[in-house]
Amino acid sequence: MNIALVSSQAIEVPPLRYGGLERVVYDLGIALSRMGHEVTIFAPDGSHADGCKMFWTGHLDENQAYGVYANELKKFDIVHSHTWQGLPNILRQEGFKVINTYHGVWLNYRYTAPMNVVGIS
Repeated sequence: MNIALVSSQAIEVPPLRYGGLERVVYDLGIALSRMGHEVTIFAPDGSHADGCKMFWTGHLDENQAYGVYANELKKFDIVHSHTWQGLPNILRQEGFKVINTYHGVWLNYRYTAPMNVVGIS
């Protein structure tokens, strides 16, 4: 399966110090790659993960970064978002197969389309 993992745009993958979300993206990417999946991680410049392709997004906020990589996401079987903002809803409305993992506090997001959600803290 060709999988896109979209990280937050705040911290590189893996994080040098703080960054639980980014650590999850890193570990998940490596594990999925070892299972034989093609994995591309969308993350800030300088990010890396063994066995994964990287799409560096600069150091933009999430909305700006989406404008940079939106067309690239069409190449994937599924998009697994780990973002903080409304990206999963946008992707779902545009017809992408998407799952979103919320890290930490549920921020009372309101979605207009049914979502596949994983919640962890």
